[in-house]
Amino acid sequence: MKLEDFVHTSHLPDELKPQAQSILDALNIIKVLDPACGSGAFPIGILQKLIALKQEIVQVQNPKKQITTAAISEIRTYRTPFMVWTYNQWR
Repeated sequence: MKLEDFVHTSHLPDELKPQAQSILDALNIIKVLDPACGSGAFPIGILQKLIALKQEIVQVQNPKKQITTAAISEIRTYRTPFMVWTYNQWR
């Protein structure tokens, strides 16, 4: 099983457990950019995926706040889509 399989299934297989800290470190520095920033569906989907992946490795305190402050960026060209994304994120 490869790392790619973990990303698609959100289940950390036994053969990847020795690398769990490295995977967690990589998840902590990942950057996500949504250049369209329409309804916010893409960033919300990525946020949910990152939370699931991190929680499979370790129990995370307040994972949404940790991930959104560190990992998800948006282009704020248009204020309304950014506001919609911000609202959807905390719903």
